[in-house]
Amino acid sequence: MKKICTTLTIVLVVFALGACSDPKADAISYAELTEREDAILSTISDQSFVFDFNVDSPYEEVSVWIEKYELGELVNEQVSQVTTDIKESGSIIVASSKNDHEKHKAFHLSVRSNNSFASVEGFDEDAAELENMSSSSWGPHMGEITVDEGEIVLGHIVYSNDANNMSISVANFYEDVKERKKTLEDIDVAYLLKAEFMK
Repeated sequence: MKKICTTLTIVLVVFALGACSDPKADAISYAELTEREDAILSTISDQSFVFDFNVDSPYEEVSVWIEKYELGELVNEQVSQVTTDIKESGSIIVASSKNDHEKHKAFHLSVRSNNSFASVEGFDEDAAELENMSSSSWGPHMGEITVDEGEIVLGHIVYSNDANNMSISVANFYEDVKERKKTLEDIDVAYLLKAEFMK
């Protein structure tokens, strides 16, 4: 029942949040939320990301997923994943939360496009170690990204036992694969939000 209520809440948020920014054609960008929209998301999640996209007709599908890394090693390539048809413009909404009682971390992924939506809830069942981490941080890719770059990293959530290892050079982290791999090697647990637009 709790899962149904949580999913319903996310669906309502999808309807409540409209396109908040106007990215150029074939691009995706982090949405600027109103205080009300931000407040709605913060009541149901620990971390949340909202991105708006605008694509030309050749792009007909988008896939959004969460990957988990431990000290730079990919340990779960699909904690949660949704793939759906898109048309012209829309939004991607990601919200995460940790259930202390059940020791898992939940990820809610939603895609809204052309008055339709797809939503899925996935779980990292092996997240008990997160409660012992001394530091955590998260953030989105703040720049406008062209969707013809294949696999895109949209955001990160990281946990570490050493606050000194939480430093992420945002520009290099998102743009440079080698730099990202090197950074992840020093972070105990990292979740990456990724997307790919397909023709």
